[in-house]
Amino acid sequence: MKQTYFTILFLLVPIISFADNIINVRFENLLSHGKNKEVISLADSLMKQNNKKINTTYYLAKAHEGLMHYDKAYSYYSILVEKDSMNLDNLQSLAKVAYNCGRINEAEQLYLKLFKDDTLSFNANYQLGRIYQLNGNSMKAVPYYNNCLKSDSLNISVLNNIGDCYAEYNLFPGAIGSYCLALEQNPHNVPLAVKTVNFVILNYKQLPDSLATAEYILEQSLNVNPKSQPLLRSLGILKFIQRNFNYSDSLFTNLIKSGDSVRSNFKYLGLSRFLRGQFMNSLEPLYIADSLFTNDQGLHTDIEISLCRAEALTRCGERKMSMDLLNEIEEQLQPNEATIARIFRLRGLTFETQGKYIEARNNYWKAYSTNSSKENLIKYAVCFNHFFGLDNKFTLSEKEYDECILAAITFLKLIPDRYPDNGTTQHAFFRKLIYRKSEEMFMTNQNAVSLSFPDNVKKEFTREQLNEMIKMPEEVKE
Repeated sequence: MKQTYFTILFLLVPIISFADNIINVRFENLLSHGKNKEVISLADSLMKQNNKKINTTYYLAKAHEGLMHYDKAYSYYSILVEKDSMNLDNLQSLAKVAYNCGRINEAEQLYLKLFKDDTLSFNANYQLGRIYQLNGNSMKAVPYYNNCLKSDSLNISVLNNIGDCYAEYNLFPGAIGSYCLALEQNPHNVPLAVKTVNFVILNYKQLPDSLATAEYILEQSLNVNPKSQPLLRSLGILKFIQRNFNYSDSLFTNLIKSGDSVRSNFKYLGLSRFLRGQFMNSLEPLYIADSLFTNDQGLHTDIEISLCRAEALTRCGERKMSMDLLNEIEEQLQPNEATIARIFRLRGLTFETQGKYIEARNNYWKAYSTNSSKENLIKYAVCFNHFFGLDNKFTLSEKEYDECILAAITFLKLIPDRYPDNGTTQHAFFRKLIYRKSEEMFMTNQNAVSLSFPDNVKKEFTREQLNEMIKMPEEVKE
């Protein structure tokens, strides 16, 4: 009987093993054809059958990654790595999905682990460079990208990324050198050519000779992409910078006629005509450009276009339209109260840190006078006045002393008591100052006093009013 049992078992083992291989082949076939949902269904059914011989976790990880369910893929890859931390393929996949599901710090640590295992690993170096670059640490990315070039010295993607890293820090030679080297490998790459030329245009004053480089890049790129609108736009802007206004006028006119209606075309067409003195012909493109360079609040976002349009209107006899436009621009350029108040406050802070307390106080007052609705500004405005008014080290003029009193009055009116008076609060200091003034008025038989702000605005107060201000509100007495 035992012999029969072992014979059957011996025959079944290869059959079961063969069946498992069939299932693995089916998984691989489904994955290769992108049928990730079917992979998940098959894996779920095997797990219900408690089949532990098939690595369903691996296939679930791959399927969810294929479906861009990165959180789920991360969970399954984590299980695989926990079981076998030496499997570099799974570790690499875990790092990839960790990055894709936003676990940036964890992805960095995983790629660093892969990097330590193989410092010349193209993927580990590239991904570390990408992580640092996209997280605003571009110069830290460059050495990793350079490691990639050790195994693939002409990789366009790596050279492009190095160029971007240098460009972010405005390191002109490094950026242009990397971009040009990448373009040599693929002159058909229109976005890269346009980016390179536009970077030169934005920074050509650093290196005027670089315009010749931009012209050469455009010539080479247009040889293989003669109808590329982005390349033609860049060529038009380059010719405009070189003050070849006839050429830029013709080029932008043709672009617009061909249906390329981006706002920069109208801008440079209008400016090309304006700078040649063709004011009437410049009005239409300048008007279109000005309307396109306007934000949701109706504000002009390119003042140069607006001013050139206003001048063109004036020179064409449209003086009212010009004046209305100039008034719009002037009103738009006026800083708001909050900005002006902030400038005065920061000036006050600067004087304060220099020990120039009178200048600090005066600027704090200006900040308060500009934007009196901000509670914190009156606090700045009076902080030195109680210091001057109560410290015997300072000898104050009558006007300065009156300003201290008025500061105290203004503060008590605007800033309510929030805590019981223990004699050390700012409110207590100011009450003491006002009380002293009230006593002086009593001794000199004064019924009222006229006080001036630092900006010479005067206000009159009776002694009775001052005494009323000294009283503590009932709700904060205890």
